[in-house]
Amino acid sequence: KSAVTHLDEHTLLAPTGHVGDAVLNAMHATELGYDSVIRLPNVLACNVVVVNGVNGKHVLAQDVQGKCELSKRRLEMACEERGLGLTFVDTSELAKK
Repeated sequence: KSAVTHLDEHTLLAPTGHVGDAVLNAMHATELGYDSVIRLPNVLACNVVVVNGVNGKHVLAQDVQGKCELSKRRLEMACEERGLGLTFVDTSELAKK
């Protein structure tokens, strides 16, 4: 699980609030060349994996299942703007004990 993840060479996903602020400051994101940080209200929505697919890069993201539609919409827009495919994965079975 990651609170801040790399969406592309220039873009990070980070949660809103103190956790996101602290991690971004500690990692010196601006100095590392990231010129865009997309802030999502749900920290789980920031935990994505970017893979090379048949039709280019593709993002696998946790489906926050109605917990935060704003995070889902922001992620959809970010991927669309960058020409990235996006698939939401149901991880609810992983959360069960």
